Amino acid sequence: MRASSQVIGNFKQCPLCQDWFSDQDIFSGPSIKPIGMLLDPAFLDISMYFFNHASDGCWTTFTINVEKFTHFLDEPIIRESNTLSASCEGHCFNLSDTGECSQTCKWAPFRRLLRAMLEIRNLSKSQIEDIVKR
Repeated sequence: MRASSQVIGNFKQCPLCQDWFSDQDIFSGPSIKPIGMLLDPAFLDISMYFFNHASDGCWTTFTINVEKFTHFLDEPIIRESNTLSASCEGHCFNLSDTGECSQTCKWAPFRRLLRAMLEIRNLSKSQIEDIVKR
């Protein structure tokens, strides 16, 4: 994961309480809880991250298109998707499945980034700051 040391600013607005979140809030903010990633079965070229905004008075769920996170990836994104192929492990069709994809697929780097977002919540504040400064 390549975390930018420069906050993008208003990255996403909560659809319920209207609070704005920076990219840093999304990665490590205590009130933002990643839930998972889901590929839209009707449009296999759209995949979304799901988050909960866990703050007083607002416990809503919101989504962000995974491709909005491309600049955080430290690996190339291939154009081909293995979705629905014989080698597809099916992770992207189950929101609660946060497992890493081992396939060569367009969505695999985004699944690895999801894993990083989930794991970063287990780090100390100083460890998070070190990652964000890289």
